[in-house]
Amino acid sequence: MKKPLILLSGVLMSAGVLAVGALPPKYQNINDVKAMLEVVESNDLMASGLQSINLDEYVVYFRDECRAFFRRESSREGQPHGSLGPVAPLVLDHIECGPQTP
Repeated sequence: MKKPLILLSGVLMSAGVLAVGALPPKYQNINDVKAMLEVVESNDLMASGLQSINLDEYVVYFRDECRAFFRRESSREGQPHGSLGPVAPLVLDHIECGPQTP
């Protein structure tokens, strides 16, 4: 009777390790905003003219018609493609200034 119990406990303990997934939205949003704010803080023009942050589209609006676009890093070091785990962090992709085109 002890062998099945030991085997079951081993399976349950290893299942906990395999169940690591993405962060809940609350924590992922906080990480994303922090990454975007780090870029804003390091750029005087963005910091002095900050207007809004769009977390749905990963865009920071600043000055009159400027936008900083963010994207997820394309790779997660040490993790195979398609594996579960935290999403890659946001990084600055590019900045555009001028009227938005619909």
